[in-house]
Amino acid sequence: LDINKTTARLNLDPVACYTCHRGRNSPQSIPTLPLPVPSPPPGNQGGAGGPRGATPGAQAQASPSPRPSPPAPDTLISKYIDAIGGQAAIDKIKSRTATGTVNAANGMTGTYEAGQVAPDKAYEIFVTPRFTIKHAVNTDGGWEQNPQAVREIGGQELVNARASMQLFRNLKLKEQYASLRFGGREKIGDRDALIVVGTTADKKRERLYFDAENGLLLRRITYMETIVGVIPEQTDFEDYRDVDGVKFPFTIRVSSVDAGNPYIVRKLTEIKLNVPVDDSKFKMPAAAASPNP
Repeated sequence: LDINKTTARLNLDPVACYTCHRGRNSPQSIPTLPLPVPSPPPGNQGGAGGPRGATPGAQAQASPSPRPSPPAPDTLISKYIDAIGGQAAIDKIKSRTATGTVNAANGMTGTYEAGQVAPDKAYEIFVTPRFTIKHAVNTDGGWEQNPQAVREIGGQELVNARASMQLFRNLKLKEQYASLRFGGREKIGDRDALIVVGTTADKKRERLYFDAENGLLLRRITYMETIVGVIPEQTDFEDYRDVDGVKFPFTIRVSSVDAGNPYIVRKLTEIKLNVPVDDSKFKMPAAAASPNP
């Protein structure tokens, strides 16, 4: 959208159809009620008819403490790397496999399997009682298999798949961004989160939410370019566990703008590092269609 070009210098989040419509036919311009009751302004404890000035003879109030300086984004990311095991342990990872279960907002349940090999191979398999879906990327490209067909993916869809499926997506964060800035503070559940806004070399923005206490990554919001505009996808991470010296989240919740299925949750039962991965998992089956433009 033109507004994203004209306001790029302001470092605002991208505007898309979803910004106003929120997955509905009509724009959602009215805020959700009830609105919070504002706190009374300081220095006017007597209400609308109370005195506005200081009471004669009263002690002067102490000046408010200055707000702490915002933390540096590099410091927050470094704290996260240390919290999950340290850079040396991460650098030893060459492959990863994961298995578990999946359940979605629409009632779908099934099993989940994934494998990743550095630097550019990854696959995912979702098996439900009704169908099986496979995704994979490799050195040559990427593909998807669903109950109807097998098709090659290309263009922006391939770019998005490579970014979301790569082995080090949530392990090597600094390398993924051309610039970083502090984005404020926010509550996620009962946890205080510190936000880092990252901009990639191709001008895409992401928001990373780090636990203010332990440094772990709680949430990642990605703004994906699609044929209908920029759409946000939110991933929440829970239940971190140690696997060979590196902590991984074993519960991953992905929320999207799909009104019929707004979230899908993967609960992992096992993660293995540096194990052989069957190379055939990455190869596209026969009878693939031409890539999308």
